[in-house]
Amino acid sequence: MILFLLILGACITTRQNPVFLGGWKDKDYDFFETIEHNSSGDYLGEITSIKWGGMDIKDKYQWIRNPKNMIKFINTIEYIGLKKFISKKEYNEKLFEDHYWDFDWEGKSLNDICKTLICCYKDTLGQDKYYQEFWLRRKKEQNDKVVYKILNKIDKIYNSSIEKSHNKFVNYDTTLFKLLSFDINLNNADSIEKLSIIKDYFGYLIDLDINHSAYNLIFEMREYQDLRLNRDSLMNVLKPDTLAEDLYWKVRNDAKWIKSYKDNGP
Repeated sequence: MILFLLILGACITTRQNPVFLGGWKDKDYDFFETIEHNSSGDYLGEITSIKWGGMDIKDKYQWIRNPKNMIKFINTIEYIGLKKFISKKEYNEKLFEDHYWDFDWEGKSLNDICKTLICCYKDTLGQDKYYQEFWLRRKKEQNDKVVYKILNKIDKIYNSSIEKSHNKFVNYDTTLFKLLSFDINLNNADSIEKLSIIKDYFGYLIDLDINHSAYNLIFEMREYQDLRLNRDSLMNVLKPDTLAEDLYWKVRNDAKWIKSYKDNGP
């Protein structure tokens, strides 16, 4: 369930003399290699899109394959609340029923898939190819035992009345916790609440030294363009440099966390 695009500057243009602003850099936290900012709140949609379209996993998603990081990640998500990312209704929703495609997930819910993976962990004989290959990959990566424990934890949370499997969270990533919490809160806030959350989010990104992402949050997110933010004041906080045009186009999409929706022009 991992489950996750950029710009480094604003191009302010006049009729005669374009001025290219930017120069911000993002500190590269290790989990950025795997985890992505989500501005839509549709985490189930992200999962099904990846399953539908596939992904280029060669030399990617190395962070989450490490068992220690897997434990830290699931603890972080659990601390926030799994059902804030995927509701119980979504967890039991049948997938790909209307696509008429021979998917190994077709007509199954995440609940069905998780339970089957748990049941066939020790013996995949007679199971569909997908489940056999899933556990073969996990064993090759030497993280199968941890994945098995995580799947059992997820199953327990969604199929019982508990919200969290334990109350003491000592091994979680505090930075990732805060970033994902901001995303969740924004996705569930009304416009008035969003103003306060975005200002706090902006300040936290500055504190983390991911200023390019802070710029994108305020200036590049379609979802927040209609909010009445004092963008001039926030731009002053960012202290932009004036960039040569060739450098601007080279670095405008270098943010690490919150990426730009722009890709062809300022």
